[in-house]
Amino acid sequence: MSLKEKKRMHKLGLIQKLVTFSHLVELTTINRWLAASVMGFFYFIETLKESFNLSRLFISLMAIFLVLCYVMAINDCFDVEDDRIKSKSAGKKIIVSEEISIRDALLLALIMLGLGMTISCFISKSFIVIILLITVLSTFYSVPPIRYKQRFPFSTLGEFIGSFLPFLSGYTILGSADFRAVIVSLPFALFSMYWRFHHESVFHEVDRKTGKVTFAVVYGQWIAKTLGYTCLLLSTLVLLILFIFGWSSFNFLFLSGIYLLFMLGFWYWFYEYIPRFVKNVIGPSWVLLFLVIAVIFLVFL
Repeated sequence: MSLKEKKRMHKLGLIQKLVTFSHLVELTTINRWLAASVMGFFYFIETLKESFNLSRLFISLMAIFLVLCYVMAINDCFDVEDDRIKSKSAGKKIIVSEEISIRDALLLALIMLGLGMTISCFISKSFIVIILLITVLSTFYSVPPIRYKQRFPFSTLGEFIGSFLPFLSGYTILGSADFRAVIVSLPFALFSMYWRFHHESVFHEVDRKTGKVTFAVVYGQWIAKTLGYTCLLLSTLVLLILFIFGWSSFNFLFLSGIYLLFMLGFWYWFYEYIPRFVKNVIGPSWVLLFLVIAVIFLVFL
């Protein structure tokens, strides 16, 4: 094999590893949480008129990203048997045990958690508390013997509580979480729950087979889907109410609208017109584009 061919094979191997990593940590889901963190940071800067520190934001988002990667990876490490059933029933791609060993996936998850927690120590005490809450909730959610994802209603309650944390993690980059921050994080938590109920309604039969006790399994697909759309509607209404009562600026409301469009995957409406290389970038990392938009708002508006 020539040197040129070896370089090509090495490049292909590296790309394959990156693809495997993106599947393991489910970047599409992480994008939704990271975008909420960006909104939390934006709200703090807008409300308290603090100076804008871009480098601190990027470092903090890296910490959040690494911890969220741990959240997704650790879940897959203990979902191997469930994923095998899902692969037969819903065509789910099996990552852990087939593309990466359970041992390596677990090691990678712990490394990402360690790096994320280390970086968090240089941000703020409140930020560390939020990161710890995310870590504890997600670990108990996925890891035996607690594994409360299979214990209803704790599974749904845990998901709801955890839905507030991404926004609060962004808010606490520069300050401390307070009552106002929790209230303003509500629409983002509700929108996250819309996705949760939507996911449960789609996979309710698969979850029933794997023993995962979700809201949709207990109360049915239709009720879960209806509750999801209700959360979506309430999310929008709460954003408007916050603006009307002066708890948010017009810039925050407008950026929240852009956030909702991104979360709903608005680019798929124009998917056939988007060049392939743009799809490959936007799909797994649209949060970077959203971050650029948020920074423009902070700097120029």
